[in-house]
Amino acid sequence: KNIYFLSSLPRAGNTLLGSIINDNKNIKCTANSITPFILDNLFKLKEHITFKNFPDHKSLDNLIKNVFEKYYENWNVNVIIDRSVWGTPGNLKFLKHIIKKPKFILLIRPVLECISSFVRLKLEEGADKNAIKNYVYDLMDVHTGLIGKSLWSIENIIKTKQNYKIFYYKDLVNNTDFFLEDFSKYVKV
Repeated sequence: KNIYFLSSLPRAGNTLLGSIINDNKNIKCTANSITPFILDNLFKLKEHITFKNFPDHKSLDNLIKNVFEKYYENWNVNVIIDRSVWGTPGNLKFLKHIIKKPKFILLIRPVLECISSFVRLKLEEGADKNAIKNYVYDLMDVHTGLIGKSLWSIENIIKTKQNYKIFYYKDLVNNTDFFLEDFSKYVKV
């Protein structure tokens, strides 16, 4: 199985993209993936007192190196798109421990459009100006905010010169055929 890693902003067309490509029997896109959390927990085991009493790095590394193979073992497809904030320094370190040259898909939409989408929902719920202001601050937090952490991930993938291709939300919604043709070439479906 070929695995690609989707890192994008929330409200940038992730669900739409997943819905379209999941109709193809040869490729599947995950929802927000738990695989980074699995890797994080496996790496943290190396700091656990039980592991330190009998540090069997080779066995634990075998588990770590086979996370994707085992996790997606029952997915009967040729291509898997694993969606998460893979570009944050910690996640990228975990990933590169397993896959030397991972391939990234960056789905880009202007940040203000993404924020506006979230704010509209809050306005519909009746939030006041201060609540919305705090909500936007929370969204933009680089370590915990949905948008801030996603931006950090995307910027780090680009800054560290990973293997990536940028796709644009506007092409996905306005020129879907072109988008899918370009996307198919990159993921080789």
